[in-house]
Parts: sequence; structure tokens; C-alpha cells
Amino acid sequence: MNYDYVILGNGAIGMLTAIGLKREHPSKRVCLIGSKTRKNSASAAAGAMCNVFAEIEATYSESHSKLMELSLWYGIAGREGWIELIASDSRLEKLKTASDTLLFLKKDCSEFELKNFEKARVIAKEYGVAKDVSNELIKRFFQNARDLPSDAFKIEGEFALDTQVMFHAFDRICADLNVSILNSEVSEIDLNSSNILTEKERIKFDRLIVALGSNSATLLPPGTIQNLVQGVGTAIEIRKKGMSGYFSEQKVVIRTVNRGGAQCGFHFVPRNEGFYLGAGNYIMEAERESDHRLETIRYLFNTFEREVCGVDIAYSLEGRLVKGHRPRSLDGFPIIGHLPKNPNVFIATGTNRAGLTWAPKIVNQILTWSNGELDNSPHQDYVAPDRKLIDFGKEKEAITYYSESRLGAALEHERITKTTEALGQERVRLRKYAHDLLANVRTVTKSPNAVPHPDHWAVILDKPSVCYGII
Repeated sequence: MNYDYVILGNGAIGMLTAIGLKREHPSKRVCLIGSKTRKNSASAAAGAMCNVFAEIEATYSESHSKLMELSLWYGIAGREGWIELIASDSRLEKLKTASDTLLFLKKDCSEFELKNFEKARVIAKEYGVAKDVSNELIKRFFQNARDLPSDAFKIEGEFALDTQVMFHAFDRICADLNVSILNSEVSEIDLNSSNILTEKERIKFDRLIVALGSNSATLLPPGTIQNLVQGVGTAIEIRKKGMSGYFSEQKVVIRTVNRGGAQCGFHFVPRNEGFYLGAGNYIMEAERESDHRLETIRYLFNTFEREVCGVDIAYSLEGRLVKGHRPRSLDGFPIIGHLPKNPNVFIATGTNRAGLTWAPKIVNQILTWSNGELDNSPHQDYVAPDRKLIDFGKEKEAITYYSESRLGAALEHERITKTTEALGQERVRLRKYAHDLLANVRTVTKSPNAVPHPDHWAVILDKPSVCYGII
């Protein structure tokens, strides 16, 4: 079969791209290829928070600051895109399940978490979306918790989506637009002959969009884009049965900032048919099979019981585990744009945990490309598929980020006690370990001056990726 546009991947970016292309070019033949089960799909397993400011982190280098600037730019544009999309189609009227986000800071938090919380509040205030909350309201939200948060504020307009509603609606819209959907997995991409080989048939394309998440690089010819790793995220979908309390009655996301390294914040998200509790994360090579990390399951539920719902509610809850693979580039920046050596191919991956939020903005860039126009994004050099690896920063900056983020995670996972002596000893150990780890990374990669993203040092060396450092 021949198609004008073939899209690989049926996550949020892939589905929205198919819809956008068919609306932009109604006479063109558009084909979307992806397994109906969406196994390990980052979009399907996501908490689906359109969080922008809650994702902000304190930065440790110029490059890290640029990544936060880029994330803010994509996030704001993507969130506005979702608002327009929801308003434009009645089939999406039940998509939004929360209107705002309550960002809280737990008692006795780590310095890493505190800095991220303060940074998120500063930026949210600059954009006029931070709203102070009273102590009385905090007490109502967290009346069942063992300890009240030490601080909290509301981010207005940081809403959440229900992914089940989203994919059902997208399926109906694609059917109405006559998008060809193939329930299949891609086994080979041949750019020279413009062919896609699936487990069922061979497809020929005029233009190709690759949005396969963490599998994108493994199917493209070696060297086409930088290698990807996958963040294996675990979350729990909780049934409404047994849930009670003020925190569960509000249309509000309850979450924290990033508490340690490659993690995202702990979050509790209302859904139409229950609640979403997430999320843990560990990093591994993209082509490997994954499983849930059992420590993550323990941590998620224990944290929910301790910091939000209390033991009585926690005891009665039922739910199921969900898992998704977040696509991460080695340098941490997303990969978005056409291939200079093959301008009929557009790559959209490496978005880590923000792909769903950014999806409408990324699709706008794809539509610009489909019309033969140049992308004037101010960040294009940082997301270009053919870019050289971007260093995290100076060696000292990377070691500081590694040690402080892992120290925060060690506290969070109760690996050490929060005493001056224990913190000092662990900080010294982590800094020495980070120094040795980076030296080994440079030896393996044969790049004596390179400073890859610290979250990826362990996977580069094929070592266990423990969030608080290898003990």
C-alpha cells in the first residue's frame, strides 16, 4: 500500500498528528501504524497532567537551564493547544478531570526537593498562576496524613486528562476522518526505498513521521539520531471503591516537585472512573524488556498512605499496576524535527515525561513541515535530530547534580537518616562515586571531555540504575 503520510506510533503525538494531517490535507492518504494494546506506551500509562510549572526544577548548569527554558516553552504552548482542542470537539468534553494542581512540600524534605519547590513557585508567580492557599485548606486536604505539609500553593490551570477517554475519542475522530489505522508493530524502516515493513505487510510512504517513543532509534538506521534510553515508569490506578476524604472529592491534582534525579514528582490525579497514583521511574536501555521495580510499588503506596490518605483509607483500596516507557535522549533534550539528510522524514521523540503535554505544539511543528514551511522555533538547535550530544555542563556541575539528586532520593527512600552526620557522609560518598562513574563513562565512550546527562551514566555503563546511586 502507498500513502502520502505514514505515522509510526499511536501515542498522543501519533494520534494527534494523524488527526491534524487529515484535517490539514483532507485529500491525502494518511496511515497510522501502532499496536492496539499500546504495550508500554508512555501516553497510555501517563498520569496525563498538563503540568508546566510543577515540572520546573532548580538548575545546575547553563545547559540544564536551557532544558528548563525549552520545557517551559513547549509546555505552555502544548497546554494552550489542549485547551483549544477540548473546546473544539464535543467528543472531548469528558477529557479533563482536574482543573488545577496543588503543589505541596512535605515536612523534613531534602534540599533537592526544597530548591525545586521554590523554583517552581518563583516561575509560577512570574506567570501569574501561583495562588497561595490557607493553612485551613491545607489541613482539609491532608487531614488524614501523618504529618501536614510544610508548605503548599495552587497552580491555576494545571489540569489533568483521562487517557482512556482521550484514546477512545481519538479513535472515533480518526475513523470519521478516514485515517487508515493498522494494528501492527513496525519491524523495519527503510529510508532509502521509503518503505515500512510491519509484521503483516510492506507500506510505502511519501512522508514519514516517527513517533515511536523509546523504540524510535532502534528501528532507524544506526546514527540517524542519537541513541535513546527508556525511563520505566510505574503507577497505580486506584478504583473509587474505598476512597473517601476531602482530597479525593476535589477536581485537583495533588503532587510534589521532582524529589530525586530521574524521578518525577509524587502525584495523585482524579480520573473519571477512579484515581491515578504515580510515579516511579528507573532508566534502562531502550531495547530491553522491562518490569516493575518492586521498591517503586512499595514507595508509591507507602508515600500515599503517609503523606495524603492515612492508613484507614489505604487499607481498603483496590487497583492495578500500569507501566510505560518514557523516551529519553542521552543528552536529555527532546528530538523534534525533520532529518536534514532525508527531509521527508520527521522525528518526534525523546520527550521524557512531557510528551503528552507537549503533543499539540509538536503536532503544529509537524503541520508546518507538511506544508513545506521552515520551523522558526527559537530552540530548534537544541532539539534537532542531527545535533551533536549536548553536554550537561562542567564536570563539577554534573557531579553536584548527581550527588544532590541522589542524596534527595536516598532520603526519600529511607536509605539514610536525616542527620547532619549522615547527610555529610553520604554527600562525600556520592560525590566520589559520581567522579569515578563519570571517568568510567568517558573511558567507555572514548570521549575524554564529555559530560553526558548524569541520570544516564549508569545505563551507559550497563550498571543497575538505582535512583539513589549504586550502593
